[in-house]
Amino acid sequence: MSKPSNNFRYIVHRCVGLFAVVSVHCSFSQLLASEQTGDEPSNVLMIVVDDLSDFVTRDGSAIRAKTPNLDRLRSMGVDFSDAHANSPICGPSRASFLYGYLPSTIGYYGYMQNRRAQNREYPLFQTSRNLMQRFRDAGYLVAGTGKIDHHTYSEDWDEGYWGVYPDYGPLPAKEGELVPRAHPNLPAPLNQKLFNGFGRLSDFPVFDGERGQWIAHPFAGKEAFPKPYTYNSSDDRDLMPDELSADWVEDFLQNSYETPFFLALGFVRPHAPHYLPDNYFDAYESISAAVPEPNYPLSVPAIARSALTPDDWGPDTYKNLTQTAEGSVLPSWIGAYLGSTTFMDDQLGVVLDALESSAYADNTIIVLFSDHGYHLGSHERVFKNSLWQEGTKVPLIIAGPEIPSGARSERLVSLVDVYPTLVELCGLPAERLSGERELDGRSLMPNVILPNDWGSVSPLAVFSAGTEELDRIEKGMLEDQHIALIDSKWRYIRYSDGTEELWSRNASMSELPVVIGPGLDAVTVLEPFRKYYRSLQER
Repeated sequence: MSKPSNNFRYIVHRCVGLFAVVSVHCSFSQLLASEQTGDEPSNVLMIVVDDLSDFVTRDGSAIRAKTPNLDRLRSMGVDFSDAHANSPICGPSRASFLYGYLPSTIGYYGYMQNRRAQNREYPLFQTSRNLMQRFRDAGYLVAGTGKIDHHTYSEDWDEGYWGVYPDYGPLPAKEGELVPRAHPNLPAPLNQKLFNGFGRLSDFPVFDGERGQWIAHPFAGKEAFPKPYTYNSSDDRDLMPDELSADWVEDFLQNSYETPFFLALGFVRPHAPHYLPDNYFDAYESISAAVPEPNYPLSVPAIARSALTPDDWGPDTYKNLTQTAEGSVLPSWIGAYLGSTTFMDDQLGVVLDALESSAYADNTIIVLFSDHGYHLGSHERVFKNSLWQEGTKVPLIIAGPEIPSGARSERLVSLVDVYPTLVELCGLPAERLSGERELDGRSLMPNVILPNDWGSVSPLAVFSAGTEELDRIEKGMLEDQHIALIDSKWRYIRYSDGTEELWSRNASMSELPVVIGPGLDAVTVLEPFRKYYRSLQER
């Protein structure tokens, strides 16, 4: 889709690699060959997408977004079709994959801990290096733009090589000031919360009978102040934040650099709210009305049917979407989410085109993933923050020199594996600093010879805050948290009140609820998970 010309470009003087955050399974022998045949180290382009459901990007899904560029990237490399985040929440997930440790190792589980995380007060942040620091220590230029960590830290990036601050705008404004609610034209009670919002940018907000405005509003860094946003039509408007980031990367790749680069690009969309140019709404207007509104399976326990913490907006927002004064607007909201996904995909296309036409096309590793999954009405919830498949499953793709193209791996992997995989893939020094803990993730490189056979491995672990008492969360006690343990056959969930839940997993990657009762062989099925859970408590 077309976009307006951008008169404001960021010029960068050293090159960056494209790294999309993804758990990666590549052929060990092929990767070694790439190192042996090339004298220069590979660049990395890491692309992190916010709130992207894996399901809407795959053919055969009941709700499918148009993602030609994500499909294109899959055709260029290895698609990991059973990849999962280690937290279904932005902040803990991003800290986990950027540092290479499980949320339980860091002690960071939920929104209520964001202040401490923002100040990097957790001891592990003081004794360990994140991906950016690790690559800088190896002599890489480190550059970034958009939403990478949940907060933006200037010390993570080389001076002069940070691009665009994260921004969830455009957002409704009155007299130039942000209105901390959704679009006023939406029906009540949906219009009460900022992130419930969605709508066409041609539909200007109206307050007390007077037309309001749109503003851009960065939520982090020194640019955290509102800016006017102009919209006349889909082709005559200001650029949105993800477009600015994509253009920043495009300009970056046109320059020469003396060292290899690690470039991180974070797309904010399809994170809510979904205010979009009209053409992205038009693309889904005809299909959104057919979206079903599924209900809970009977086996789901009571604790899982409500908000897991006070900041879990999923169940309440689902009710607000389906029970407005004008009836259900869930199909329209889903259409807006799909439009946001296609908007992001268009920016991915800008970046891929720029890389392919640059001097770095043949020596840049691309990794892409989402920070967690997303609900679009399943289990009577929307948004993130669930331990079910919809909340944890993420797209994960890796492409680059000597990496098989159009390949698919069905191995069960998680985002905590990204860090050690990149370290080994790029041949970085393996030595840890004094006091630096061994990573929780495992490198995926050596296992490509048997592409879908890991052998004997521990279950994959996903964590979510299970209490509203901040002092108990801060203690990091595992029994206060919700946890999902996943292997090739089962998803076992243990809630903070001790309630257990079980889902069977099959070859088609779908999951079905299983009633825990007399008909279940608990010794064979449940005890291995309970034993592993106890081992996590002892770490």
